[in-house]
Amino acid sequence: MWIRSWAMLNLVALTIGCAERTVIRSTPSGASVILNDEMIGRTPATYEVGRFDWPGSFAYRIEAEGYHPEEGELDQVVFGGRIAGAIFTLGIVALCRRMVGIRPRYEFALEPMRASEIRSDIGSSQPASTDERLERLSDLRERGLVTTEEYEAQKARILGGL
Repeated sequence: MWIRSWAMLNLVALTIGCAERTVIRSTPSGASVILNDEMIGRTPATYEVGRFDWPGSFAYRIEAEGYHPEEGELDQVVFGGRIAGAIFTLGIVALCRRMVGIRPRYEFALEPMRASEIRSDIGSSQPASTDERLERLSDLRERGLVTTEEYEAQKARILGGL
């Protein structure tokens, strides 16, 4: 009788949600989060992956305008509690949950670009119109990433090209 109960518990464990979930945060918030070349949202972003959809590694890229992008691979951790649970439940936990997984949360602090990097960025990746370039420049000034003098000089350069 207990064997039948154990088999039924295993079947239930396999059919319930066995996903790993993490929250990715950044400073500043609102940065784009790309995992394994797929945009998953803006920070704070929640990412969930099923046990049978596990990619093996998680290459990430976090990017925000005016900041250097952060990229690498999310570290995976061994969950000691899951190993103990697998031992004491005769493997039921191991059927549903991986012993190695992603952490519940990751935090990234993006480094602001220096004014000289921003100025070269404005000049090199010109948006489609003068209005868009001026709007982008104004946004950088409002966020304090360029000084008023740098703003005026770049504005004159943009308008001088008309």
